Amino acid sequence: MERENLVERRINPRFNVDLPIRYYKPDSTTGRNGRAMNVSEGGILIHLPDRMEIGQMIKLKLSFYFGLDLESVEAVTEVIWWAFDLWEVWGDYRSGMKFVNMSSKDNERYKKLLNHLRVMKDIKNSLPFSETPS
Repeated sequence: MERENLVERRINPRFNVDLPIRYYKPDSTTGRNGRAMNVSEGGILIHLPDRMEIGQMIKLKLSFYFGLDLESVEAVTEVIWWAFDLWEVWGDYRSGMKFVNMSSKDNERYKKLLNHLRVMKDIKNSLPFSETPS
């Protein structure tokens, strides 16, 4: 498929991050580590050492600092797509995950994180470009 034929289907803005996650396959109580690489209200891009199947449900725990406090949110997610990522440092597979279920308390914390990232992006975008003297 040619790149120009790809259709952008995302509804919510994405924010680039590099945050630790712990994930659990449906039939396992043993978690494994991965990385969240971008987040949005509807889903999350993660790097994992394991290949996941499209449609597979995965429980994720995303950890982040908010000020001096370590916060975390847990959610059940669905694998929407995956790709082998030969050159990435954080895992061999990238997976696009859609949120399926999140408690209201975790959802509130997650929206607080997204709002903070939105404000930081707005501040960054409002800064004037540095010009180097000729």
